[in-house]
Amino acid sequence: MLWFRKKEWIKYSDEDGFESSFPKNPQVNKHEGLIPNTFTKIIEFKTWGNLEVYMISVTKVNEYFGTPYNFLYSALEMYENGINNCKVSNKEPMEIDSFPAIKFDINIGKERLGKGQFIFKNNKLFCLSVILTKASSSKEEKINRFLNNFKLINNPPRSCLSASVRR
Repeated sequence: MLWFRKKEWIKYSDEDGFESSFPKNPQVNKHEGLIPNTFTKIIEFKTWGNLEVYMISVTKVNEYFGTPYNFLYSALEMYENGINNCKVSNKEPMEIDSFPAIKFDINIGKERLGKGQFIFKNNKLFCLSVILTKASSSKEEKINRFLNNFKLINNPPRSCLSASVRR
């Protein structure tokens, strides 16, 4: 009989006010944002060949027009237009820790799917997305695990990885 250990994920805390977990150590990159006078930090883990992508990006927003939800829908439209063959559906406004948010489904071409959430807190846009191949095993479990492990936090530590966690 073969026994398989449940995959342990790596807990990640970030100075921008969140914690989450990834299947393995994520890479962190910073670059100029798509919106003028902003910068974006991207924390992501990709498997070989990008068959699975787990990503959180944080964009500091200097100003926006309309309501926070108008801003979130505009950001979601930019996200969708920035990925080839991407279709975003089932957009649902919600709140996370009393901050405006949108959850949505992602389809990219015929082979890739996923889910995402955008959260707007104190002029920071948090974008979470999980994109998997349709052939990936345990799709819903992986998607839910990633999205449900994301937490907004007050008094964040400096960005760091910590011991593996099972959830």
